[in-house]
Amino acid sequence: MESKAIKLIGYGLISDQPEFNRLDHGDGGRELIKNSKLRRFYAIGTEKGLISSRRALRSSGLNIHDPAIKFGLYATQYGYLHPMPSELLAEAGQNGVKDEHDIYRTIWTSGQVNPFIITLSLSNNLLGVLSQELGLQGDCASFLRGNMGLLSAFNEAELLLSQGTIDYALVVASGMGHLAREPQPDMAKPFVEFGVTFILTSDNEPSQRHYPTINVAALYRRYREGNYSAETIHFIKDITEHMTSRILVESFH
Repeated sequence: MESKAIKLIGYGLISDQPEFNRLDHGDGGRELIKNSKLRRFYAIGTEKGLISSRRALRSSGLNIHDPAIKFGLYATQYGYLHPMPSELLAEAGQNGVKDEHDIYRTIWTSGQVNPFIITLSLSNNLLGVLSQELGLQGDCASFLRGNMGLLSAFNEAELLLSQGTIDYALVVASGMGHLAREPQPDMAKPFVEFGVTFILTSDNEPSQRHYPTINVAALYRRYREGNYSAETIHFIKDITEHMTSRILVESFH
């Protein structure tokens, strides 16, 4: 796979686990979210994805509403999202439910089931909510799933940047990331809720600052050779630590 270097001009990784928090924000970042009415549509991790995007945009100095700038949005989600047992009427078993027909009838007639459960279960939940939050209109795509979805999002961003279709790409992921680095047969390690945003631009964009570069083909190779589990958040953490150190992409080779 031939891959051109692109520049990373900002990123944000947040989680309730201090190990995966780039910075310790005591306020949680909810004050950065502009459209609180979208909260009803949040899947697990979506809020953290929104906050990570707002923080990354703020640190980069980009104006998401500048009509002269063409943005692209590429998203993926990690882990099981919905429906949760509590959303499928936890007490169903106590009401004499015997088969799938009783389950369907009990859920259908119950006023306790989340009416947005289908929206919460969509694999493009993050993409839809984030585009509404940012008021973003432009090229966008959602990818399945976990670390392979993230790599696919990077690949799409690189393609559109190299073609000049967009000026900047937001690659965003959220959900429940696995804490085990390597594949586990029993999935004994717990999961952690997180959100991460990478802001990318082509290496041809003029800039007065030096930004670290990222090579998508090298990321694929790093993931393959590192034997990461499919949805481990450690893969993201390793990428962000690499960017923080400002080591050039040749270190991936």
